[in-house]
Amino acid sequence: MGDPASLLMSFQIHDISTPLTPDVAVFPGDTPPTREMLLDMQQGDHLTLSTLHSTVHLGTHIDGPCHYVKDGAGVESMPLSLGYGPALVIDAPGDGPVPASVLPDGDLPPRLLVRTQSHPDPNTFNPKYRPMSPAFMDAIADRGVQLIGVDTPSVDAADAKTLVAHHRAGVHGLWILEQLRLAEVPAGLWHLIAFPLPLAGYDASPVRAVLIGPPGR
Repeated sequence: MGDPASLLMSFQIHDISTPLTPDVAVFPGDTPPTREMLLDMQQGDHLTLSTLHSTVHLGTHIDGPCHYVKDGAGVESMPLSLGYGPALVIDAPGDGPVPASVLPDGDLPPRLLVRTQSHPDPNTFNPKYRPMSPAFMDAIADRGVQLIGVDTPSVDAADAKTLVAHHRAGVHGLWILEQLRLAEVPAGLWHLIAFPLPLAGYDASPVRAVLIGPPGR
């Protein structure tokens, strides 16, 4: 067996996080990111010190159950074991809510990432992105998935009020990872790394999400 560090260095790493620029789009009505400079070396201060004002549903983020379940747990309660491990990237071509029929045959890993390509520009909010259907959420839970990741701002439609897909996730104990960048990643099996910040009691946390795979992928 080779040196683990050398083996890891030979692997391909894909950053699938949304860049957090000043122009990044947020859900309508949510708080866009702004930076307050408390101290600035460019202005002669001895150091640079910033405050970030923003929604916690910023860019690539994990929802906490308290986002959609009354008295639900905060995002810090996500088991860390879910933030690292095998993840399957699948394509969901077509229009409308993603149906269960897009799921491949065979076993599914605990982490499933769905590429709809319906929200391609992170700086422009597209309200016509594709949500996940309730049947899809039920089907993946029945097949052992514990974390669902999507390349859209939400698993529910932009104008949804009942948040059916979120609530199905709550029923099944699924964790939700939203606003991934999957356009350049080949479909198939990867290792996902995506951990929330330990924001106690918060309804979401931004994450830095990466996929790791063999060389050449």
